[in-house]
Amino acid sequence: MDPSPKSPTTSISEKYPLTSMMYARAEDVPPRPPFPTDGNPSEVTVAATNSEKTNLPYDNTYICMLFAKATDVPSRLPFPTAATTQETAVTTVAKVTPDDHKGHFHTHLSFHRPSLWPNGSRIRVRFSGGTADLRARVQAYVQWWSAYANITFVFIDSGPSEVRVTFNPADGAWSVLGTQNLQRSQDQPTMNLNFTAATPPERVRSVILHEFGHVLGAIHEHQSPLAQVPWDRPEVYAHFNALGNSNAWIDNNVLSQPFPESEIDADADVHSIMIYAYPPSLTTDGSWVDWTNTLSARDYQRIAMIYPRDQYAVSSFTTNQPVDTPMEWQSITFGITPQQPAPPQFAAALTAIDMSNRDNNIRVRTEVTDVQTDSYTVGLGTWGNRIFYNGGVSLLRIPASDPNFRMGVITNAGPNSYRIAFVPPFPLGVIPNVFAAFSGIDSADNWRGALDIHNTDNVHFDIQVSTWGSSDLYNTNVQWIAYPSDLPGVELGTFTGAGGDTGTYQLQSTFYNTPSVFTGFRRFDVSPNQNARIRVRATAADPSRINWAIETWSDSVIYNLIGVFLAISSGG
Repeated sequence: MDPSPKSPTTSISEKYPLTSMMYARAEDVPPRPPFPTDGNPSEVTVAATNSEKTNLPYDNTYICMLFAKATDVPSRLPFPTAATTQETAVTTVAKVTPDDHKGHFHTHLSFHRPSLWPNGSRIRVRFSGGTADLRARVQAYVQWWSAYANITFVFIDSGPSEVRVTFNPADGAWSVLGTQNLQRSQDQPTMNLNFTAATPPERVRSVILHEFGHVLGAIHEHQSPLAQVPWDRPEVYAHFNALGNSNAWIDNNVLSQPFPESEIDADADVHSIMIYAYPPSLTTDGSWVDWTNTLSARDYQRIAMIYPRDQYAVSSFTTNQPVDTPMEWQSITFGITPQQPAPPQFAAALTAIDMSNRDNNIRVRTEVTDVQTDSYTVGLGTWGNRIFYNGGVSLLRIPASDPNFRMGVITNAGPNSYRIAFVPPFPLGVIPNVFAAFSGIDSADNWRGALDIHNTDNVHFDIQVSTWGSSDLYNTNVQWIAYPSDLPGVELGTFTGAGGDTGTYQLQSTFYNTPSVFTGFRRFDVSPNQNARIRVRATAADPSRINWAIETWSDSVIYNLIGVFLAISSGG
């Protein structure tokens, strides 16, 4: 940010008659009219598009309202009822220190990790209202994102959908964030595009690209904890109060930073389509941000890194269930793009647990089932009437024909030693590395468990499942993965600490691009006197290092945890 006041080179109108929103939680969307029950037109012709960039006038009608929670969305007219299918997150990228940009605040193309879709997802989109031409423009412009992201948008006329779009010019432009779309019922819209056939083409393009950026998990840069916008708060309140907005509205949509830094992937880009523009009168140093109406070069690069088209796909799934409605089991089917020649191999490891200690149990498991060439199902939850609030899973997809990886799950494994044979064996002389992490836990009293690998050769390995002290570890499920120790572009690592600890792991291998990170934990020692609240993160900051965190919250206590990860890049 340039610390001295600057004047923009173009004339800027500071009239902000209407502000729209991004909803980062599905429950944050206020009531809207229901989505219509009649079918949408089945044939929409994609119109020709123009990539020429035209600067937009400084008009606050272009600002989007993001709903960070599904329950924050106000009431809308209902959308046609149907069942939903969906999911969450993936790889991360470096936090880059922005270069100086005169007269502008340093904005970031920022993503909310828990709201990302699994890599390779198919996202179904339905329309209500809008002309055939406007629908065609939506279909055309979303391809600007999917041309670089390993995500496919499928436009349907009826049936279940993840994204439901209305065209109401009086409702503002708004969207639910990422996989929070899945928390909205099928009779509710998840996005509104506030333009008509008379709206200038550059405005239409800007809104479509921006709102579908939110669908992909991108947030407003000014609400990133990295942003540090020098707001002139009295001016901000006065400005938006004059437009009929309350102080609470201003706090929620302009001044707040709803996401902790640990959940944000950010990178500097003052030309990003996700920029939330504002004039110099609203900042103490006169800094300002312009509108844009096209994807920047860095937007293309960032979305390709967040949803990479790699041979190996790392992603994650977070339940995002409202904490006041505990669940027992959630099972969701995801699409695979592109379709595979044979059903791929999947590995799944627990990364987050939020569970009541009422019954003195940690009882949670995850599994991947019904793997097809174009889809798979992830399940996560508990059993036996235990109270399970939320959980998270890291996922790794490997092509079926890959000759380097062996993987499997040991089920119902109590404290004991187990010998696992590689099928087929590795070549003679190859000593593989073995990743092991919990994919299921049933523990009582003091919550402790550990996995240790021994006696590895090209034919088999031994794994010891153990506990200690007065703990009861009834059984576990263990996800294991083996690969040649000299395989380029893959590195196995661990980190250890207590709740709240963070650190950096320096990679020993040479990576030519930022690797994806498959994560889990192989040891836990957690207090049973409070709810079990565990979250493990490991993300690649750049091709040379992994940033890790062992997180808990409220009054929960993690005495010790050993996290384990695979840094993996098909680029080597």
